[in-house]
Amino acid sequence: MEIIVFEKDNVNHEKYFAEADLIFAVDYSEPKRTGNLSEHIEKSSAYKIMIDHHIDPVDFCDLTISDTKLVQHQN
Repeated sequence: MEIIVFEKDNVNHEKYFAEADLIFAVDYSEPKRTGNLSEHIEKSSAYKIMIDHHIDPVDFCDLTISDTKLVQHQN
C-alpha cells in the first residue's frame, strides 16, 4: 500500500483521482473541506462513499452514511 500526502508529495494527483474506482470521504461533509483536493474529488468518476457525522452533508457522494446523533451542539 502506498500513502501519498497531497501537500508534500510532488506527484500527479489528478491521475490518481482519474484512475480511482472508489473514494472514501471520511469525516468531511463537503469537498471544500479538503482544500485543493476538492477539485479532484468532484471531477473524479469514482464511486464515492461518505462516512461522516457533520450536520447537513453536501450531496457529492454516491452513498452517504451520516450519523449526527453524537454531535454536541454548543450554545
